[in-house]
Amino acid sequence: MNSANSKNVDIMQELTEARSYPVATFSKQDLAEQAINVLKSKFSGDRLTLSSQALEPAINQTQAAGSAKGGAIAGALMGAIVGIWLGYMSLYGDLLGNIDPVRHLVGLGLAGSGIGAAGGSLLAAITGSNVIKVGIDINYSDQVQGYAIFLQGTPDEVAQARKTLQAQGVDIQSGVALE
Repeated sequence: MNSANSKNVDIMQELTEARSYPVATFSKQDLAEQAINVLKSKFSGDRLTLSSQALEPAINQTQAAGSAKGGAIAGALMGAIVGIWLGYMSLYGDLLGNIDPVRHLVGLGLAGSGIGAAGGSLLAAITGSNVIKVGIDINYSDQVQGYAIFLQGTPDEVAQARKTLQAQGVDIQSGVALE
């Protein structure tokens, strides 16, 4: 039992220590690929990852406005239904005393409609801002703002990878080759 527990502890330590850590960032893909080639001399290629970091599309290139309209309509309808239902339930219990039931139902229905429209349009606009409009041609390479190299390993190995790049004259913060 002791040897089994010891093996489990060793495996858990390896799993917690061997993660993917960022090594360097670059503004251009060719510089990042050159750095990966340098690192392949010290680390196996399957432990290195090149990841691009893209800008979010402009709001006018997304479905945010159309989604907000649909969300406002759906929210207004649901809000009105809930408002009228709550108004009816409050009248049924005669909790409010002697008030005009029609004004009460209309008032709560309108209030619920307004609140629902605002909430529904906000939620729909947020979700729609992640959907590109149909017919918009967006060049992905124009949206990329940087490239990052990740190394799957321990923090000591990441420090070694950074030193390797620096020894080759690469500024690991900006990814620019030092002259």
